[in-house]
This record gives sequence, structure tokens and C-alpha cells, in this order.
Amino acid sequence: MKKEIKERLEYELSVIISMGYAEYYLIVWDFIKFAKDNGIPTGVYIKEVVMDSPAMEAGLQSGDVITAVNGEAVSTVSAYNKRILALEPGEKYTVTVKRQGSNGYSKITCKVKIGILE
Repeated sequence: MKKEIKERLEYELSVIISMGYAEYYLIVWDFIKFAKDNGIPTGVYIKEVVMDSPAMEAGLQSGDVITAVNGEAVSTVSAYNKRILALEPGEKYTVTVKRQGSNGYSKITCKVKIGILE
């Protein structure tokens, strides 16, 4: 390993430890590993789809797990919001979701049009 990389890694780890986040990262890693080992998708869970919303019009459903926006993986709500807020009202984008069915999860791609909240 190059000296610069090792020094940067040691610095980043020291910041994580000093801020008390080491346990948090270990717990999150355990959750992600469990999900992957058991075929459970990771991403942004859709709790509710509002009637007549752009999400409903696109075919998104409660219980879907958003895994990508315009082909870029998303694993947190903040990552999802960042990608969506960069788009213009009226613009269409692709959302990839995992939807649970009787035979496990299926990958589904939907086209969603950015709406304006009134």
C-alpha cells in the first residue's frame, strides 16, 4: 500500500473513532451484510405513495425499495434527494426499484416525471 493511502486511511479512521462513529459503521455493515446474505434489497424504502402523485402515475408502490436513480445507485434518503433536487420540474428520470412478490424480489424500472409541489 502506498504511504499516502495508508496515511489518509489512518487519518479517516482516527476521525471516525474520535467522533464516536466506529460502532455505528459496524452496525450498519452488519445490517447491509445480513440483507445481502438473505436476498433483501438495500436502498430507499417507499413507505407510502400518495394518490395521483407522479410516483403513483409512474407505477411506484408502497413497499418498493429504490435502488437507483438514472442508473446511479442510491442507498440513503439524502443520496436520493440529492439526485432528485438536481433535476428540473417536468423532467423525466428513471427509478429502479426492487418489488417483493411471491417468488422474492423483482427488479422494476419506472419513468417518473418531476412534479411541482403546490
